[in-house]
Amino acid sequence: MNNRSSVSGMYAVNNCLIAPIRDNIDDDELKNIGKQILNHLKEFGSKGVIIDVSSVSIMGSYGFKLLKNTARAISMMGADAVFVGFQPGVASSLVDLDMDLNGIITAVNTEDAFKIIEQKTIDLKEEDSETDEDQKSETDIDGEIKAKEDE
Repeated sequence: MNNRSSVSGMYAVNNCLIAPIRDNIDDDELKNIGKQILNHLKEFGSKGVIIDVSSVSIMGSYGFKLLKNTARAISMMGADAVFVGFQPGVASSLVDLDMDLNGIITAVNTEDAFKIIEQKTIDLKEEDSETDEDQKSETDIDGEIKAKEDE
């Protein structure tokens, strides 16, 4: 699936889901988008989700919490979530509201978001490879110890 549209305007590119959030969206619509994103991940297993908030000019604390919880759920499903395009006023208001921004990954544009997701995927593959090598090494060492014990 390379370019699939849905009712909410989401589409997939390079095994990443792009979820645009429109301005003046209400909390129920944000909840619905969150559910759609998670259903997409369950069905297609995308490696990342780009949440595009570039058209959002005002964001309340509850709306941000909904998006942040969606991002956490995305992570729990094994994908990366990257927010794109926070406008300066929105970023400033989230800081003024003392919102917890820990764990939020952001990018200035979609191209940068793709790079972040791709790099995280590469890092994860390298980490898995190192783990496999460590396990092989432990097995080899166990075999050497057993051989010495047999002598």
